[in-house]
Amino acid sequence: MSGSRDEPTAAADDPFEDLFSLEDSFYHEGFRQGQADGERAGLVEGRTFGLETGFTKFVEAGRLQGKAIVWANLITGAGTGKKGLKNLQSLYSLVEPGTLPTANTDEAVNDVDDRVKRAQAKARVLEKVVGGIVSTPATATAAESS
Repeated sequence: MSGSRDEPTAAADDPFEDLFSLEDSFYHEGFRQGQADGERAGLVEGRTFGLETGFTKFVEAGRLQGKAIVWANLITGAGTGKKGLKNLQSLYSLVEPGTLPTANTDEAVNDVDDRVKRAQAKARVLEKVVGGIVSTPATATAAESS
């Protein structure tokens, strides 16, 4: 009657059976703990990176908006024409705070990136226009004081 249920197997009698699998059990336990720690750390790191990146983009948008407001006062007072005003309106509409998306989606992030890049290009054009307006009075003042 060999092989009946009542007979103990050779593996159950071996007192070292648990020791043979000790390394595997520690490896799997460490892997599970490391994976859980990595998931938590990844979420924290991802959130921090996202906040820093978003903050940087919106600071740039705010800086460009501030420039647009200051330039609006300079350009309208100097009478630079319709092209300067059109560029100024385009710049302001690109970075207007209420219209920038704040959702954390690929589409919203790409929209903010695109609008800030286009606004930076408009700002470079306007800097040339405003540079001529600003440098003229400063040059005249410097010449008068000499």
